[in-house]
Amino acid sequence: MLYFYDSQNHRFLKRPAFGLSDFYGTPYKSVSMRRYGSAWVDRGVPVRPVGQRDTYVNAFNPDTIPADLTITDIVAGGAYGSQLYGIGYRTGSKQLTVYKFSCRDTEPHCVAQYTVNMPSEVDLSTAKFAASYAFSADLLFMAAANKVYRVDLKRNKVVEVYAAPSDAQVVCAKFKNRETAEILGTTMGVAYNQGDKGMVVELKLTASGDLAHVSNASFVYGNGSLPFGKIADITYSYE
Repeated sequence: MLYFYDSQNHRFLKRPAFGLSDFYGTPYKSVSMRRYGSAWVDRGVPVRPVGQRDTYVNAFNPDTIPADLTITDIVAGGAYGSQLYGIGYRTGSKQLTVYKFSCRDTEPHCVAQYTVNMPSEVDLSTAKFAASYAFSADLLFMAAANKVYRVDLKRNKVVEVYAAPSDAQVVCAKFKNRETAEILGTTMGVAYNQGDKGMVVELKLTASGDLAHVSNASFVYGNGSLPFGKIADITYSYE
């Protein structure tokens, strides 16, 4: 199932994906929206309201999201790929609003709504978010400015996990493989720019979301005498 946010009408929408039983999909699942090998035509794809699953009552109304809330990202993570989080904030606010969705047959589509207080230094308009299959609890990871935080939704708790040099500004944050509970699912890459130079920090995390107590738990690529140029994005390639 693929989820979207309609910012004009302030609602979440969904689109079934053939052969996809959770919120994790390969590029093949979205080929109908990309149309490789043909000239681009600006056309829509059919989407529908999230709705309600049988007698399981939704915890929030996905059709009436507050108009002053900016939905900045939608990330999947946890519970074997059956959880999805719509992440939002209000301009000038230090609170994160998160809508949790489920594709489990024994839960409502809209499972919970969380509000989490942010540290005073966090600018939510530029923060980046990531989640992974490896974390069963309702945990998100947030990279903001030069720091990485663990966001515990149920406990309304934000914990600093890592800090890069103070002049570093985050570009993106991605797990090495967000679809596994093994070490690839607990390894996160965070890209930073420092002026016209870039670096990538790879963080090895524990199952609870802390920085692991192992050698090279935070390994920096591109620092010292061999920096990257300014980074726009990163991705992982593996077999």
